[in-house]
Amino acid sequence: MIGDAVGLGILWLLGFLFLFRVPTLPVADGRPLPPVSIIIPARDEARNLPVLFTSLEQQSLRPLETIVVDDHSQDETARISLARGARVVTPPPLPEDWLGKNHACWQGAGAARGELFVFLDADTRLDDDGLRRLIETQVVHGGFVSVQPYHRMEAAYERLSAFFAFIVMGGIRAFTILGGRLPPRGLFGPAIACRRDDYFAIDGHRAVKAAVLEDVELGRRAAEAGYGLHCFAGRGSISFRMYPGGLRDLVDGWTKNFALGAAGTGVVMILLVTAWMAGAGVAIRLLVAGSLAGTPPRLLLGLAAYLLYVLQIHFMQVRIGNFGFVSAVLYPFTLLFFMVIFVRSLQLTWLKQTVRWKGRDITV
Repeated sequence: MIGDAVGLGILWLLGFLFLFRVPTLPVADGRPLPPVSIIIPARDEARNLPVLFTSLEQQSLRPLETIVVDDHSQDETARISLARGARVVTPPPLPEDWLGKNHACWQGAGAARGELFVFLDADTRLDDDGLRRLIETQVVHGGFVSVQPYHRMEAAYERLSAFFAFIVMGGIRAFTILGGRLPPRGLFGPAIACRRDDYFAIDGHRAVKAAVLEDVELGRRAAEAGYGLHCFAGRGSISFRMYPGGLRDLVDGWTKNFALGAAGTGVVMILLVTAWMAGAGVAIRLLVAGSLAGTPPRLLLGLAAYLLYVLQIHFMQVRIGNFGFVSAVLYPFTLLFFMVIFVRSLQLTWLKQTVRWKGRDITV
């Protein structure tokens, strides 16, 4: 029993190695800023864009322009964008050696006039002063600044995303217990800010035109060229609601993201996360075994192990999304969901070797 406790304690501590320090964007100070071009790659985003446009209209900082790159949408993406005052760019047909988002971002950058670029996914929304905070952070730090949006959820099923959110945040290697002493592996794709000249100096998204993980590869290319990578969590500045279309939307979305994202996590980080999640499973087993055995020492060990993971998971969740404490208490269900999607993703990755998203097949 003592061996179980020591082993579990070690696995539990691993969680703090990959997701401990989670900085947010600093509060804006109102300094003068260069002209900003917002570039939004969009394919069938008619449902998400109105929310983003409303948040942009409420910002204290007004961009020079907002460009929506309508990636051959089948819905009202272009009409809605024009009606809300955005400039719509329609790219040429997707070349064979490009992926859709990469091509859209490159076309938008080529049409932009600002000194500073902000790439935003269509499902993001800016909190009060979020745009100014992002731009000021880039002006202060230089290089490439990226933000993983705060995960806002409304329906209960959305909270099944918990363990995926941990991997997304921890896998980039920006929030470890080592802080700034360990450089990030890349950038967060939903929100990236950089200077125009720096973007074109590394050939921007054209340099990563075939990369499935374009944000990771873009960050690597920037780092190799000597630019700093600065990653932040979006609480208080930038948020998103990832899969509002229902449970099937959530399953398909995370299956695609997991299949595409595993390669960018890195072997060491994958081992750390896997060992930590194995510990979460051990804690569940100890609780069940202690309850069935009925002996106070085993029951107390199981309760203590389970409570430690509940508190740790809540500590992680509260800074990256509105999961709530109940979600941490019920973490066995989110862990089971993660395992199911993991198996489904493996089938697509190793058997079909493709995932389908927004009408396009993406080779994994």
